[in-house]
Amino acid sequence: MVIGLVGSALRDPDVFPDPDRFDIGRSQAQSIAFGSGPHFCAGASLGRMMSQTAVLSLVTRYPELALAGPPTFESHAFLRKISHLPVTLGPAA
Repeated sequence: MVIGLVGSALRDPDVFPDPDRFDIGRSQAQSIAFGSGPHFCAGASLGRMMSQTAVLSLVTRYPELALAGPPTFESHAFLRKISHLPVTLGPAA
């Protein structure tokens, strides 16, 4: 039996140095977020646009946004997610 886990995606130590470290600037080989081929997500363009708008709005409003500590990860059989991401906002622009 083989079970593929999404939680291990893009964490290959042969491809990424220190694959378990949270690095928002990491260059990724390719995204698996929206599937591929006949299973490609019909809402991918909307999802990307919404994500870009949210992140741009956040960093525009809080230009001094910075990590305030290491993230805390939560894992189970199918997912690996950030459960806590401490940040300092700084003054709003």
